[in-house]
Amino acid sequence: IFEDPGFGDQLLKTLDGKLATIESSWNAHCSLDTIVTIGLRILSLSKGAPSVEQVVSFLCRCREVASKWFEQLNKIFTASLGWKAKDATYDVECRHMAAMLQDSQDLSCLIRSSVILRETPPPELDSLPCDIRATLISVEKVRHRLEKRMLGLITKDPSGRNDAIQKSGSSLKMTGSWTENSKDKRRLQKHRDNNRG
Repeated sequence: IFEDPGFGDQLLKTLDGKLATIESSWNAHCSLDTIVTIGLRILSLSKGAPSVEQVVSFLCRCREVASKWFEQLNKIFTASLGWKAKDATYDVECRHMAAMLQDSQDLSCLIRSSVILRETPPPELDSLPCDIRATLISVEKVRHRLEKRMLGLITKDPSGRNDAIQKSGSSLKMTGSWTENSKDKRRLQKHRDNNRG
Protein backbone atom coordinates (compact mmCIF):
# COMPACT_ATOMS: atom_id res chain seq x y z
CA ILE A 1 0.00 0.00 0.00
CA PHE A 2 2.93 2.38 0.72
CA GLU A 3 4.21 1.78 -2.80
CA ASP A 4 1.00 3.21 -4.29
CA PRO A 5 1.94 6.80 -5.31
CA GLY A 6 -1.52 8.15 -4.56
CA PHE A 7 -1.54 6.65 -1.08
CA GLY A 8 1.89 8.05 -0.21
CA ASP A 9 0.97 11.54 -1.42
CA GLN A 10 -2.33 11.52 0.47
CA LEU A 11 -0.74 10.18 3.65
CA LEU A 12 1.95 12.85 3.54
CA LYS A 13 -0.72 15.56 3.06
CA THR A 14 -2.64 14.16 6.03
CA LEU A 15 0.50 14.13 8.18
CA ASP A 16 1.31 17.68 7.10
CA GLY A 17 -2.20 18.75 8.12
CA LYS A 18 -1.81 17.06 11.49
CA LEU A 19 1.54 18.80 11.97
CA ALA A 20 -0.14 22.15 11.32
CA THR A 21 -2.81 21.43 13.95
CA ILE A 22 -0.38 20.38 16.69
CA GLU A 23 2.30 22.95 15.95
CA SER A 24 1.09 25.41 18.58
CA SER A 25 0.91 22.90 21.45
CA TRP A 26 3.96 21.12 22.83
CA ASN A 27 1.51 18.91 24.78
CA ALA A 28 1.04 17.04 21.49
CA HIS A 29 4.57 15.63 21.59
CA CYS A 30 3.26 12.06 21.33
CA SER A 31 1.40 12.99 18.15
CA LEU A 32 4.57 14.53 16.76
CA ASP A 33 6.48 11.36 17.57
CA THR A 34 3.87 9.31 15.72
CA ILE A 35 3.83 11.47 12.60
CA VAL A 36 7.62 11.54 12.48
CA THR A 37 7.67 7.73 12.71
CA ILE A 38 5.13 7.46 9.89
CA GLY A 39 7.07 10.05 7.87
CA LEU A 40 10.25 8.02 8.28
CA ARG A 41 8.38 4.92 7.13
CA ILE A 42 7.10 6.74 4.04
CA LEU A 43 10.66 7.86 3.32
CA SER A 44 12.06 4.34 3.62
CA LEU A 45 9.37 2.86 1.36
CA SER A 46 9.02 5.73 -1.10
CA LYS A 47 9.67 4.86 -4.73
CA GLY A 48 8.82 8.04 -6.56
CA ALA A 49 5.76 9.71 -5.11
CA PRO A 50 5.89 11.33 -2.73
CA SER A 51 9.39 12.31 -3.64
CA VAL A 52 12.25 11.95 -1.21
CA GLU A 53 12.57 15.74 -1.21
CA GLN A 54 8.93 16.15 -0.13
CA VAL A 55 9.29 13.70 2.74
CA VAL A 56 12.61 15.19 3.84
CA SER A 57 11.04 18.65 3.75
CA PHE A 58 8.17 17.38 5.90
CA LEU A 59 10.58 15.82 8.41
CA CYS A 60 12.54 19.08 8.55
CA ARG A 61 9.31 20.94 9.37
CA CYS A 62 8.70 18.39 12.14
CA ARG A 63 12.16 19.11 13.49
CA GLU A 64 11.45 22.85 13.38
CA VAL A 65 8.26 22.32 15.38
CA ALA A 66 10.13 20.24 17.97
CA SER A 67 12.86 22.89 18.18
CA LYS A 68 10.25 25.61 18.62
CA TRP A 69 8.67 23.63 21.45
CA PHE A 70 12.06 23.15 23.06
CA GLU A 71 12.64 26.89 22.96
CA GLN A 72 9.20 27.60 24.43
CA LEU A 73 9.75 25.14 27.26
CA ASN A 74 13.21 26.54 27.86
CA LYS A 75 11.76 30.07 28.14
CA ILE A 76 9.07 28.87 30.56
CA PHE A 77 11.68 27.11 32.65
CA THR A 78 14.10 30.01 32.74
CA ALA A 79 11.31 32.50 33.46
CA SER A 80 10.04 30.46 36.40
CA LEU A 81 13.44 29.58 37.85
CA GLY A 82 15.52 32.50 36.69
CA TRP A 83 18.96 32.29 35.10
CA LYS A 84 20.78 33.14 38.31
CA ALA A 85 19.07 30.35 40.23
CA LYS A 86 19.65 27.91 37.38
CA ASP A 87 23.27 28.92 37.17
CA ALA A 88 23.67 28.50 40.92
CA THR A 89 22.67 24.85 40.69
CA TYR A 90 25.80 24.18 38.64
CA ASP A 91 28.17 26.68 40.17
CA VAL A 92 29.31 24.80 43.27
CA GLU A 93 32.75 24.93 44.80
CA CYS A 94 35.22 22.30 43.64
CA ARG A 95 35.11 20.59 47.03
CA HIS A 96 31.39 19.87 46.49
CA MET A 97 31.71 18.49 42.98
CA ALA A 98 32.02 14.91 44.23
CA ALA A 99 28.68 15.23 46.02
CA MET A 100 27.01 16.65 42.91
CA LEU A 101 28.34 13.89 40.68
CA GLN A 102 28.59 10.69 42.65
CA ASP A 103 26.85 7.89 40.75
CA SER A 104 25.80 6.66 37.34
CA GLN A 105 22.40 8.37 37.59
CA ASP A 106 24.03 11.76 38.22
CA LEU A 107 26.41 11.08 35.36
CA SER A 108 23.59 10.10 33.00
CA CYS A 109 21.68 13.29 33.80
CA LEU A 110 24.74 15.47 33.21
CA ILE A 111 25.67 13.78 29.94
CA ARG A 112 22.10 13.84 28.64
CA SER A 113 21.68 17.55 29.42
CA SER A 114 25.03 18.22 27.75
CA VAL A 115 23.89 16.34 24.65
CA ILE A 116 20.63 18.32 24.56
CA LEU A 117 22.57 21.56 24.88
CA ARG A 118 24.92 20.50 22.07
CA GLU A 119 22.04 19.39 19.83
CA THR A 120 20.31 22.76 20.18
CA PRO A 121 23.10 25.31 20.19
CA PRO A 122 22.24 29.00 20.20
CA PRO A 123 22.65 30.67 16.80
CA GLU A 124 25.47 33.00 17.85
CA LEU A 125 26.87 33.23 21.36
CA ASP A 126 27.62 36.93 20.91
CA SER A 127 24.02 37.69 19.94
CA LEU A 128 22.57 36.26 23.16
CA PRO A 129 21.61 38.37 26.17
CA CYS A 130 24.48 38.75 28.64
CA ASP A 131 22.89 36.61 31.37
CA ILE A 132 22.25 33.69 29.02
CA ARG A 133 25.74 33.97 27.52
CA ALA A 134 27.25 34.03 31.03
CA THR A 135 25.26 30.94 31.99
CA LEU A 136 26.40 29.01 28.93
CA ILE A 137 30.02 29.96 29.61
CA SER A 138 29.59 28.93 33.25
CA VAL A 139 28.14 25.56 32.21
CA GLU A 140 31.16 24.97 29.94
CA LYS A 141 33.49 25.77 32.85
CA VAL A 142 31.61 23.36 35.12
CA ARG A 143 31.81 20.62 32.50
CA HIS A 144 35.54 21.22 32.20
CA ARG A 145 35.98 21.02 35.99
CA LEU A 146 33.93 17.81 36.09
CA GLU A 147 35.78 16.16 33.23
CA LYS A 148 38.24 14.13 35.31
CA ARG A 149 35.53 12.98 37.72
CA MET A 150 33.26 12.06 34.80
CA LEU A 151 36.00 9.98 33.19
CA GLY A 152 36.59 8.17 36.49
CA LEU A 153 32.89 7.44 36.95
CA ILE A 154 32.53 6.20 33.38
CA THR A 155 35.52 3.89 33.78
CA LYS A 156 34.22 2.62 37.14
CA ASP A 157 30.57 2.22 36.10
CA PRO A 158 29.76 2.82 32.42
CA SER A 159 25.99 2.50 32.87
CA GLY A 160 25.52 6.28 33.28
CA ARG A 161 27.20 7.11 29.99
CA ASN A 162 25.62 4.16 28.23
CA ASP A 163 22.16 5.21 29.50
CA ALA A 164 22.65 8.81 28.33
CA ILE A 165 23.81 7.66 24.90
CA GLN A 166 20.84 5.30 24.68
CA LYS A 167 18.42 8.14 25.54
CA SER A 168 20.08 10.42 22.99
CA GLY A 169 19.62 7.99 20.14
CA SER A 170 17.11 5.22 20.69
CA SER A 171 18.62 3.11 17.93
CA LEU A 172 21.99 3.09 19.71
CA LYS A 173 22.63 0.18 22.05
CA MET A 174 25.51 0.80 24.43
CA THR A 175 26.83 -1.90 26.74
CA GLY A 176 30.13 -2.84 28.27
CA SER A 177 32.95 -0.87 29.77
CA TRP A 178 35.11 2.06 28.74
CA THR A 179 38.84 2.56 29.25
CA GLU A 180 41.13 5.55 29.15
CA ASN A 181 42.53 6.27 25.71
CA SER A 182 46.29 5.70 25.87
CA LYS A 183 46.97 8.53 23.40
CA ASP A 184 44.64 11.11 24.96
CA LYS A 185 43.91 10.84 28.69
CA ARG A 186 40.93 13.20 28.29
CA ARG A 187 39.11 10.66 26.11
CA LEU A 188 37.70 7.22 26.70
CA GLN A 189 37.44 4.35 24.31
CA LYS A 190 35.17 1.35 24.26
CA HIS A 191 36.82 -1.57 26.05
CA ARG A 192 37.71 -4.32 23.60
CA ASP A 193 37.14 -7.93 24.57
CA ASN A 194 40.34 -9.84 23.74
CA ASN A 195 38.42 -13.12 23.57
CA ARG A 196 36.62 -11.98 20.41
CA GLY A 197 38.14 -12.58 16.99
